[in-house]
Amino acid sequence: MPAYPRPDVRRQHASRVNRMSLYGVASHHNHVDVGSIREGTDVRTTIMLRNIPNKVDQAMLKRIVDDSSWGKYDFMYLRIDFANDCNVGYAFINFVDPLDIIDFVNARGNQRWNCFKSDKVAEISYATIQGKDCLVQKFRNSSVMLEAAHYRPKLFYTSNGPVPKLAGQEEPFPQPDNQSKMKRSCENAEHVGLFTPNAGQHFRDEQRRRRSQYDRGTRLAALEEHEFETANEPYMHYSR
Repeated sequence: MPAYPRPDVRRQHASRVNRMSLYGVASHHNHVDVGSIREGTDVRTTIMLRNIPNKVDQAMLKRIVDDSSWGKYDFMYLRIDFANDCNVGYAFINFVDPLDIIDFVNARGNQRWNCFKSDKVAEISYATIQGKDCLVQKFRNSSVMLEAAHYRPKLFYTSNGPVPKLAGQEEPFPQPDNQSKMKRSCENAEHVGLFTPNAGQHFRDEQRRRRSQYDRGTRLAALEEHEFETANEPYMHYSR
């Protein structure tokens, strides 16, 4: 009877443990501590809002955030599942001042959403990529900017910005400044058997699995999002 090579179970297990350990460290590091914000020892401004009911769209999420934080944030990205046009359960929001996060955490953190009969509870942590400038650089050369408007990240004028009378209104997103990165972002989707942006709605279920580093940002950011999606895959297509 021929002998077949046995899989290196220990190596596979070690790889899983290493990934889990890295994600655990990242999760602890990204915990939002209101006390640290007040003391000025944590000055991060970009948060990841999780457990969003899947039927919430970008306009509705903006209204919810505006209840406590109107004019206090300049970036929002609600990630959408191209296959069913629903969000995948999380969003990124950048606040102008770290102290502005406190009101939002007090209003939304660990609270039920009370919409679409959802029993989900909002969770808030820091994002890996921080600050408006870094977020703009992450997305301006991403193929997601070639999608329909409601799929894209958004910028907003703020109450203490240069044009306060426009606070809360959408600010134009900067155009791509690196065509090579944009090209590679689009080609990456094609390389893994996907389709170019705007190729048709019936191909959206394939596009949702894209893993472009230009869409995801740093390796740690990609891991953060991938681990979160994997853990919540059974729930992503339901509103409850």
